[in-house]
Amino acid sequence: MRAAIATSIMALVVVMSTGKADAAGFNRNWTRYDAQSYAFHGLRERYVFGGAKFINNDRWDASCSSSCTSSQEGIDCSGFAAKVYAVPYLTPETTVYHPYPTFAFYYVGKDGYGPTGSYPYHGGRFWYSNGNNRNPYWMDMFVWDSHAGGPSDHMGLLRGRNSDGTWMTREARGAAYGVVEVNRSLGDLIRWHYKRVQRAAWGKK
Repeated sequence: MRAAIATSIMALVVVMSTGKADAAGFNRNWTRYDAQSYAFHGLRERYVFGGAKFINNDRWDASCSSSCTSSQEGIDCSGFAAKVYAVPYLTPETTVYHPYPTFAFYYVGKDGYGPTGSYPYHGGRFWYSNGNNRNPYWMDMFVWDSHAGGPSDHMGLLRGRNSDGTWMTREARGAAYGVVEVNRSLGDLIRWHYKRVQRAAWGKK
């Protein structure tokens, strides 16, 4: 698994060094297992609003957001989810890149795909909103919006379903929690008018 991720990251470095890091860099070979492993690396790391970097060492390092030294970290819910989904392209854990806020995932185009509007690579069709929010699948995103019945603006990944029917998530939950696993009720998600968001393409394994 680590070897596969390392190979993907090396490919990213080549793309970035040639100045061709555009929508064509969207990795259609990125698998749910790759995403799951990436999300696992982020557990127990520091949350910072607006941040998009973490150091995989299971501790909270000095905080940062848009400008970080090698010993600083900070990541928020949409920054974490975008990295796990490798959208618009794969970025290493320690690379600061935060192209999309939470509502970019919640509000998609008429065709159901995002990103739209003024976001980077809009029209790139990197994710889409699945209208069936009662039957999510592992490594789907959950997203809710405060203007659409949600208690806040928040998102994360559905890691898998527990035996009691709740869903284990991986999410950058907030400054008091960091990146954590949470067991969430599907009933609560539905009551909060959450959207089930899926990656536009997954690799097979």
